Amino acid sequence: MNWDNFLSDVYKSCDQILSIEEISKLLNISNYEKDNPSSQGKRLIIKRLKLSGKKITGEFIDYDKNFFTGVNVIFADNNKGKSSIFKIIKFALTGDKSSVKKDVYDWIDTILLEFDLNNTTYSVYINLTNTRIRSGLYRSSIDSLIIDENGYIELEDILKNFEANTEIAFKDKMQKFFFEQFSYYNLSWTSSTKKSLELIENNTSWKTYYKSIYLESKDYNVLFLNSEFGSQNKKVLEMILGLKYTALINSWNKQHDYLQNSINKEIFIEKVQDGNNQEKNEMVTELEKLNIKISEMQEQRKTAFKKTLNIENYKIQSLKLFNLSKEITALNNQAEQLQKEKLQIEKRINNLTEELNFGFFFSNLDIKKCPRCEHEIKPEREISEKTNHKCMLCEDPLDAKNEEDEEILTSKINELSENLTKISAGIERLMENILQKTEAKIRLESSLNKHEQEVQAYSFEDKQIDQLSKLIEKRIELEHKLEKKNTENPNAIFEILDHKLKVINCAINLLNKLRYKESDNILKSLCSLISSQLIRFGQKNIDQVTIKDNLEIIFIQNGKENKFSELNEGEQLRAKIAVVLSLILLDVKYSVGRHPRILIIDSPGKEEVISKDLISLASIFKEIEDEYKNDLQIIIGTALEELKNASVDYKVDAIEEGKTVF
Repeated sequence: MNWDNFLSDVYKSCDQILSIEEISKLLNISNYEKDNPSSQGKRLIIKRLKLSGKKITGEFIDYDKNFFTGVNVIFADNNKGKSSIFKIIKFALTGDKSSVKKDVYDWIDTILLEFDLNNTTYSVYINLTNTRIRSGLYRSSIDSLIIDENGYIELEDILKNFEANTEIAFKDKMQKFFFEQFSYYNLSWTSSTKKSLELIENNTSWKTYYKSIYLESKDYNVLFLNSEFGSQNKKVLEMILGLKYTALINSWNKQHDYLQNSINKEIFIEKVQDGNNQEKNEMVTELEKLNIKISEMQEQRKTAFKKTLNIENYKIQSLKLFNLSKEITALNNQAEQLQKEKLQIEKRINNLTEELNFGFFFSNLDIKKCPRCEHEIKPEREISEKTNHKCMLCEDPLDAKNEEDEEILTSKINELSENLTKISAGIERLMENILQKTEAKIRLESSLNKHEQEVQAYSFEDKQIDQLSKLIEKRIELEHKLEKKNTENPNAIFEILDHKLKVINCAINLLNKLRYKESDNILKSLCSLISSQLIRFGQKNIDQVTIKDNLEIIFIQNGKENKFSELNEGEQLRAKIAVVLSLILLDVKYSVGRHPRILIIDSPGKEEVISKDLISLASIFKEIEDEYKNDLQIIIGTALEELKNASVDYKVDAIEEGKTVF
């Protein structure tokens, strides 16, 4: 695709009302490579469903069923649980429990669903024993899962795709998983209500695309969904086929709707403007009231903002207080250590001074006992030794001190005295620092108490913030309307919007035609497959099937075109199965499309299909089983005897008459 040429074509087709640069900016061509019709070769195969629980009658539920590739049949009387099985499978694969009957839902305690996807085995586990749904998706077979006594799965984290504790989370995670696997994404459309000029944006979901897998009996009169769901039939078809430019066309369609909505708003405002000066005065009055209300609320916001500042300040001051307390503790520890050093130095100075004063007439040895008789030395002998300078043991005269020793002692005492002076000064400085920090701590504590009182005095609720935001938005809207009433030429707005709308329409039409042209072979192959299936289903009065460039499937009967909704009930049943089966075969035969290759058919054929046609339908499913059993999976739930023969015996689960499936 040469986008420059495309933009040039749009420019020419729209009579050059906007420049190419303006068109390029408006169209914002991006993600055009998001879609690819080539098959990814991925298929979904349901392998096993296991249920446990207890019915209101007291009967325990212990249902365990294996499914196979090819055609599977569950045969049971009406209202005996076939549809419930299919809806439980839907719940497990999409996270949506809404279609499960409330009484059945209340019976079930646990659901285990095992399936294969892209040659990998997965198991979904749902625990319904508590008020909140507990669920998970695991890369493991059911037999390999270990469930503990509390209902939790014991498995290596690497094998856990996800676990969820709410229904919403379960639904979102299942959608994300399958979107990633099949390269699906949300397609959007808009809708409106009579009560508002604003548009509501809607999105397709995994639950939407699941409609191409699960054909419910109540929906055989629609192809995929009712038309009230925003043309989702087309969107499902677009997504499954993976046609080129789908994302881009979808975004332009949404842009078209918003432009048209803007034009509708301008028309409405223009109508209101005509001869309506009273409304202008009312708008001015309303604007004045709004400004007063906004001013009041802004004052409240200022108060609330002060509260916020106080809280921040409180945090800062609390941290300062904490740090001050740590500093004071550290300083006290330091002062205590210096006091100990001071005492030791003072003691040492005293000892040396005493030694200097009394000289070396006695030994420095502190003798407590006589080395001869080991009797205690009496204190008075020590005093006598110091007084008379005679040995306390032998009473011989002691040697006098010499000048050299006296000089050493004096020097040592002086050195210690200097250290003592320094330590004392250090202790004094520490105590001053401690005093200053203690005073600062007291001031901080007082300030924090004041902040706490102020914070408790303020109150501004979240809803008031929202209200203020809405009031400001309303004021902007009113100011805009008044400005347009006073100054703007409404015709200029219409002209700009109309030009943009024409460009968008032109771009959509051109790209639709291009998509249809580039997808011609795919669409022709799909039409051929649908026609072939209809003939096999005995629908011989449909001569041809075609697909319009808007992707609407048309059935031609006797030369007349009919939409799906215009077929009768019996024709709709066959047509619906033919269309979905053909989407699967398109992938199987031609490797085109993104259908998961699985089909669940709930109660095909009721009173509108005669026995002869049912036998024919059964034989067709049997042919599909023989021909495509390794390429797809079909699960049929029926109460019609003729469809018991729609597959080989071991793939038919025939429930005895009168008994329930589970």
